[in-house]
Amino acid sequence: MNHLLRLVISLCLSPMLITTTGSIAQAADDSEEIKKLCMAGFNAAMSQAGQTPPEGMGQKKSDVVIPPTELELYEYLNAFEPMSRERIFIELLATTGLRKSEAFALQLQDIRDGDLVIRRRVVHGKVLDGLKSGKIRMIKISPKIRRNLQSLINGQTFYKGYSNNAGWLFAGKKGIPVIDKMFISRFLASKSGNKYIECHKLRHYAASRWLQSGFTFIEVAAMLGHKTPETTARIYAHLLQKVQRQAPDLEFSF
Repeated sequence: MNHLLRLVISLCLSPMLITTTGSIAQAADDSEEIKKLCMAGFNAAMSQAGQTPPEGMGQKKSDVVIPPTELELYEYLNAFEPMSRERIFIELLATTGLRKSEAFALQLQDIRDGDLVIRRRVVHGKVLDGLKSGKIRMIKISPKIRRNLQSLINGQTFYKGYSNNAGWLFAGKKGIPVIDKMFISRFLASKSGNKYIECHKLRHYAASRWLQSGFTFIEVAAMLGHKTPETTARIYAHLLQKVQRQAPDLEFSF
């Protein structure tokens, strides 16, 4: 059983082979986990063989991830002014795959040339150090995204007596990060009408673009902040199509 499970996981995480057996032996004790891993490996193996996996195989129908199309994202972005904070926020999520809780907790100091350091998040109205995966991560950003994020500081206005000395990129009127995530979702929805795309679907858009550009599940897991590549494969394996491998491009093509 361990040998079979090792084979399935190695297909799922190609090109890297699994070399440790501790986590595999533990998973072998859990039949549900075996099922999930096998389904993810099966879907990924079919994709790498040039065949399209059955849509959503290994997932409940309600859990199947369907990212927005490029046209849908284009129409959504056009509902906002080009350099508005809302549009910059949407572009950031769609090109980096950040969770909105991570985006709200960004500071100016987190921008390092072509990299963005993700080290904190907003949880229940508070900014907490540390991420869901427990690891600080860095993700590449384009010069355009970097310039847009830096411009956010210059355009901020606050209530009398408040300032933003900490350099929060998405600060509210009191100089602290926007912490009401539901309010932001409702606000974006009200501004964009029927063009609205849920913030987490922008994360799915980024992941699907990376995978179709040739990134492995291991690389995408690292960029998304998943604890394991198995999680990434289970969520996104069914999206892989027979596409020509091309150089990754995190900029929009429109």
